[in-house]
Order: sequence, then structure tokens, then C-alpha cells
Amino acid sequence: MNASKNYLGRDILISYLKEQNTTHLSYHGFLNSQHDAIINISLLLVSSSSSSFSNWKNLDDYWALKFLKEAKNLEHKSTFDDLKEKVCFFLFCKEKVTPMRMRSD
Repeated sequence: MNASKNYLGRDILISYLKEQNTTHLSYHGFLNSQHDAIINISLLLVSSSSSSFSNWKNLDDYWALKFLKEAKNLEHKSTFDDLKEKVCFFLFCKEKVTPMRMRSD
């Protein structure tokens, strides 16, 4: 496996995406179902990073972008635009999203 594709939490993210019916995929659902693992992994990321994860907002962006990239890579391309819109709405409701922050390429 490509080293750039390995990251903490990839296994739980891929597992969630593979287990869910494409009509039920959601970033919010991922956060809810994997809450404990996400918190533990996020704490590891914060403790091992000097600046990129200096606050929880950056961690939320990290998970949202990883969610979108993995969904796109796992043949959920037909639902990718819907997922991207849902993630954007989820983050917008939390007053965190701008169009530039949702770039997934």
C-alpha cells in the first residue's frame, strides 16, 4: 500500500464506508458511529503534531476531507457530489466551511 495513503484512522473510515449502503452514507453518521475511535486517534494526532492540529477545527477539517477522499476512492463516485454537499452543509452549520476549505483534490 502506498505510504501516503496510510494514516491513522483510515481503517475505521474504510470500514464505515464499506459497511454502509450508499444511500445512508454521511459524515455525521461516520462521526457518530466511530466517536470513541475518532477521539482517540485525534488525541494521538494532536500529541504527535507540532502545529497542523493545534485546534479541533483543523481536526474536523482533516476528518471531513479524509471522509470525502475515501468515499470517492471506494467507488462511491456516483454519490460523491451528494456526500460533498452533505459534508459541506454539516460543516457550514457549525460555521466552519468555505468553498476553498472543501476542495478535495
